[in-house]
Amino acid sequence: MQVLFDKKKKYADRTVRCYLTLKCNSNCEYCSAGVPHLTKERKKIHIPAEHWAEGLNNRARAAVLAGGEPFLYPQFGKLIRLLDPTYPVWIYTNLEENIKPFLKNATRPYPLLVSLHQNTNFDVWYKNLRDLWLEGHFAKFHIIKSGDYKKVTDFLEEKDIVGQYSTHLCGDQRGGIKSRGEHINDQYPAVSCRYRIYLYGPDGYRYMCVTRLGWGSIIGKYEHILEDDGPEWMEIGCENFGLCVGCDNNIEGTVLCKNPS
Repeated sequence: MQVLFDKKKKYADRTVRCYLTLKCNSNCEYCSAGVPHLTKERKKIHIPAEHWAEGLNNRARAAVLAGGEPFLYPQFGKLIRLLDPTYPVWIYTNLEENIKPFLKNATRPYPLLVSLHQNTNFDVWYKNLRDLWLEGHFAKFHIIKSGDYKKVTDFLEEKDIVGQYSTHLCGDQRGGIKSRGEHINDQYPAVSCRYRIYLYGPDGYRYMCVTRLGWGSIIGKYEHILEDDGPEWMEIGCENFGLCVGCDNNIEGTVLCKNPS
């Protein structure tokens, strides 16, 4: 047995990660949501806000609302209004869409994980950010270290954001690019993956990893958000190791190859 990937976490991560939609207002080449296998049909899928709210409220634990771009989820304001205010919820956004439904329906301050990209409309982004701050919400920022990202860091410095607020520089998120290597799949075509994550796609089903969520794969697809939690740990055989998107490197788990070349 050869260990190809092994990530442990000190504490159990029972955060509920919700990809409300895979639709995005950008198509960044370095993003896991911008890769070609996400078809137009896949990006149109979403479930009612009542289903997300019921599933999250029943679990009553930390959640992340993400995408795609979550503000493109057509019932985002309604979902915010339906969420129980007693557990923490993060919103992961590029902050370029209309945030008025969110501001109108938010009944408490929300933390936001805000990305800033090289093709961002900086004026819209900064106006939305200021509107959030004025309403008592707060944000952490991340940018992708790819291409001409210096204009992004220059903008953050110009607005006096760097140094005052948490800013994180992230790696390329495309499939096969990050730490697992671009051509690993050629060397290790069949592996055994064992992961622990509560990751729900726009269809409301739990997936083993972001890659399979993007594909809408039946293999590695588990309980619906309206159902009780399935097992913490999930294990399957996979023939796509190395084609994983960058986000999958943050999932606690182990990948083994039985017959390394």
